[in-house]
Amino acid sequence: MVRELIDSKVGAWKVDLIRRCFEEEEGNVILGLPITSVGCKDRVIWHYSRNGDYTIRTGYGVAMEM
Repeated sequence: MVRELIDSKVGAWKVDLIRRCFEEEEGNVILGLPITSVGCKDRVIWHYSRNGDYTIRTGYGVAMEM
C-alpha cells in the first residue's frame, strides 16, 4: 500500500524504502509525487473514464481496443 511508503510522523516519503523496493527510474517518479496534507481517503480509480468510475461502456471500449 502507498501509505507504507510514507512516514506519517513527518509527512514525507520513506526514501530509503523506496530506493530498496523500486528501480531507480520508478523510485524517482514516486519521490517526485507530492504528498497531500489533507489526508484524502484512498479509492480505486478506473483511469479509462473521466470521473474515475468503471462502467460497462468504458470496459467494453478498452476490451475492443485490445
